[in-house]
Amino acid sequence: MNQAHAWDRIYADPQFNQLVVKRRKVTLKLFLICMIFFFSIPFFSVVSPSFLRIQVMGAINVGLLLVVAQYVVGGLIAWRYVIELKKIDEMSKQLISTHAENS
Repeated sequence: MNQAHAWDRIYADPQFNQLVVKRRKVTLKLFLICMIFFFSIPFFSVVSPSFLRIQVMGAINVGLLLVVAQYVVGGLIAWRYVIELKKIDEMSKQLISTHAENS
């Protein structure tokens, strides 16, 4: 029962609420970037297919660049997510250790 009270104190801590808000912002921001970029190809193929056919160099067109760029953007989003979650993990470890010392 003592452990339940410790978790109740953590949940009531304003730092915990900040941690939850930060995690939600990071996740939502990266999700929106991912979805906007992902749906840009179907959007342009419906609204302006001629845009995707613009030749950039030789046989490379804008559509091909967007498709290849999705892999790069996906990797960058995953990399950024790991960095941000490491910060959040540190915040949560600090919060838990603060409450463990007070028990």
